[in-house]
Amino acid sequence: MDEDEELQSQCFGGDYPAQSFDQPVMKRQRRWWNAYILFYEKIS
Repeated sequence: MDEDEELQSQCFGGDYPAQSFDQPVMKRQRRWWNAYILFYEKIS
């Protein structure tokens, strides 16, 4: 996975595989967190 794909998968919602504490089976969980990135451009 390249850096852009990694950033997108970690920061912008979607589903991810997760293991429940009471079952050894992996299931899809909703990723409820989001990242907000603010860019500034310096004006000289």
